[in-house]
Amino acid sequence: MSATLINFVGLHRHVLGGIAIMGYLVLAIAGGYYLPQFLRRIAPYPLPPCQKGWWRSGWWGIGGGFLGLFTAELLVGVAWWSGSRLPESFSRPMTVGLAFLIWAVLSAVGVWLFIGVLRLAGGQSAAFGSPWRLPDWRLLISLVLIGGLNAWQAVNQQPQFMATAIISHRGVDAGHGVQNTLGALRHVSKQRPAYVEMDLHETKDRHWVVLHDENLQQLAQRSVTPHDLTLKQLQRLVVRENGYQDRLVGWETYLRAAEAKHQRLLVEMKTTPQDTPRMIQRFARQYGQRLIHDHDAVHSLDYRVVTRLKQKVPRLPVGYITPFNWVSPRSVPADFYSFQRISLSQEFILAAAQQRINTYVWTPDTSVAMARMWALGTNGQITNEASRLRWVVHQPVATQRWAVLQNFVLSYI
Repeated sequence: MSATLINFVGLHRHVLGGIAIMGYLVLAIAGGYYLPQFLRRIAPYPLPPCQKGWWRSGWWGIGGGFLGLFTAELLVGVAWWSGSRLPESFSRPMTVGLAFLIWAVLSAVGVWLFIGVLRLAGGQSAAFGSPWRLPDWRLLISLVLIGGLNAWQAVNQQPQFMATAIISHRGVDAGHGVQNTLGALRHVSKQRPAYVEMDLHETKDRHWVVLHDENLQQLAQRSVTPHDLTLKQLQRLVVRENGYQDRLVGWETYLRAAEAKHQRLLVEMKTTPQDTPRMIQRFARQYGQRLIHDHDAVHSLDYRVVTRLKQKVPRLPVGYITPFNWVSPRSVPADFYSFQRISLSQEFILAAAQQRINTYVWTPDTSVAMARMWALGTNGQITNEASRLRWVVHQPVATQRWAVLQNFVLSYI
């Protein structure tokens, strides 16, 4: 797949995501309305003319799906409850057993729904009216073996519970300070995170300001962009967040402050259509070697930044931020990847691990989300709650195996 197309999707993710959601809803509604008519035309037996059987089957299907998920979540709860109460030697085999039960429950629900559709296609108005017959014992044994193998792979799939780099998102921890300011940097650097992740925008006078949002309405109550003001004008603005107030800061000042504290940075390069044509090349020339010396790294949503920086500064670690994890990492080569948490799966982690490339994930902020990402085997987490993440990854692995089961359940959705 073309890297240009992938980059277009990433930079226009909000608009395209909204279109995709609306399209999915339209297809779902249309499918629910037209599917009975389609099956009536192709069915070998006459179907009932009314929709009563379909509606009944639909409600049974929805109820069965929720019941299956509820049962699976109860089994995840059992793993969570027993994690801190059972010896480590029992933790892994018990997790395998619970994974098998989850597989059995969710598979049974899926088969139940499938049989219901087939029965309707055969001309029966009540999809779930008659009792099931047990399958042949050979088929039953085959299903048990398949389920056992599936459960074993889910629990033992590597990488899992890797050493996790703690990365402070926008330089903030637990709401102490205003994002991307020196005050927040001073606070979070005391915890020695692996990186402080921060953002850069080009200014009107071709400098860079440490800022995430393209518009300052939320932080400074002014509807202006970095390209509307010079760096000096931006540095006079007061920004407020989390009950704190601070001033915007230029990139050179922020970098010197980080160097004074020996704090490594993960720099996110923000791009807009108003950027000067050779902005990335100029950044590479002015700061590439300095960032290498400081053991810093750069990542961006814009794949052009990745390719241009690697051309100009090959030794600088440059990563690609993927808002939608819908393509193989091989399609967009980079030194590391910053995956979005919502769509991250074990397949993406494995694909990157096979290339021996680090994977970071943004932005898990709850203990549950952090444990799930840790169980997936990510190399680092970009979070607004760095101190909480430090606590999570210092817990015994046996107490967090429930997260493997939670990921297993979510993989079915």
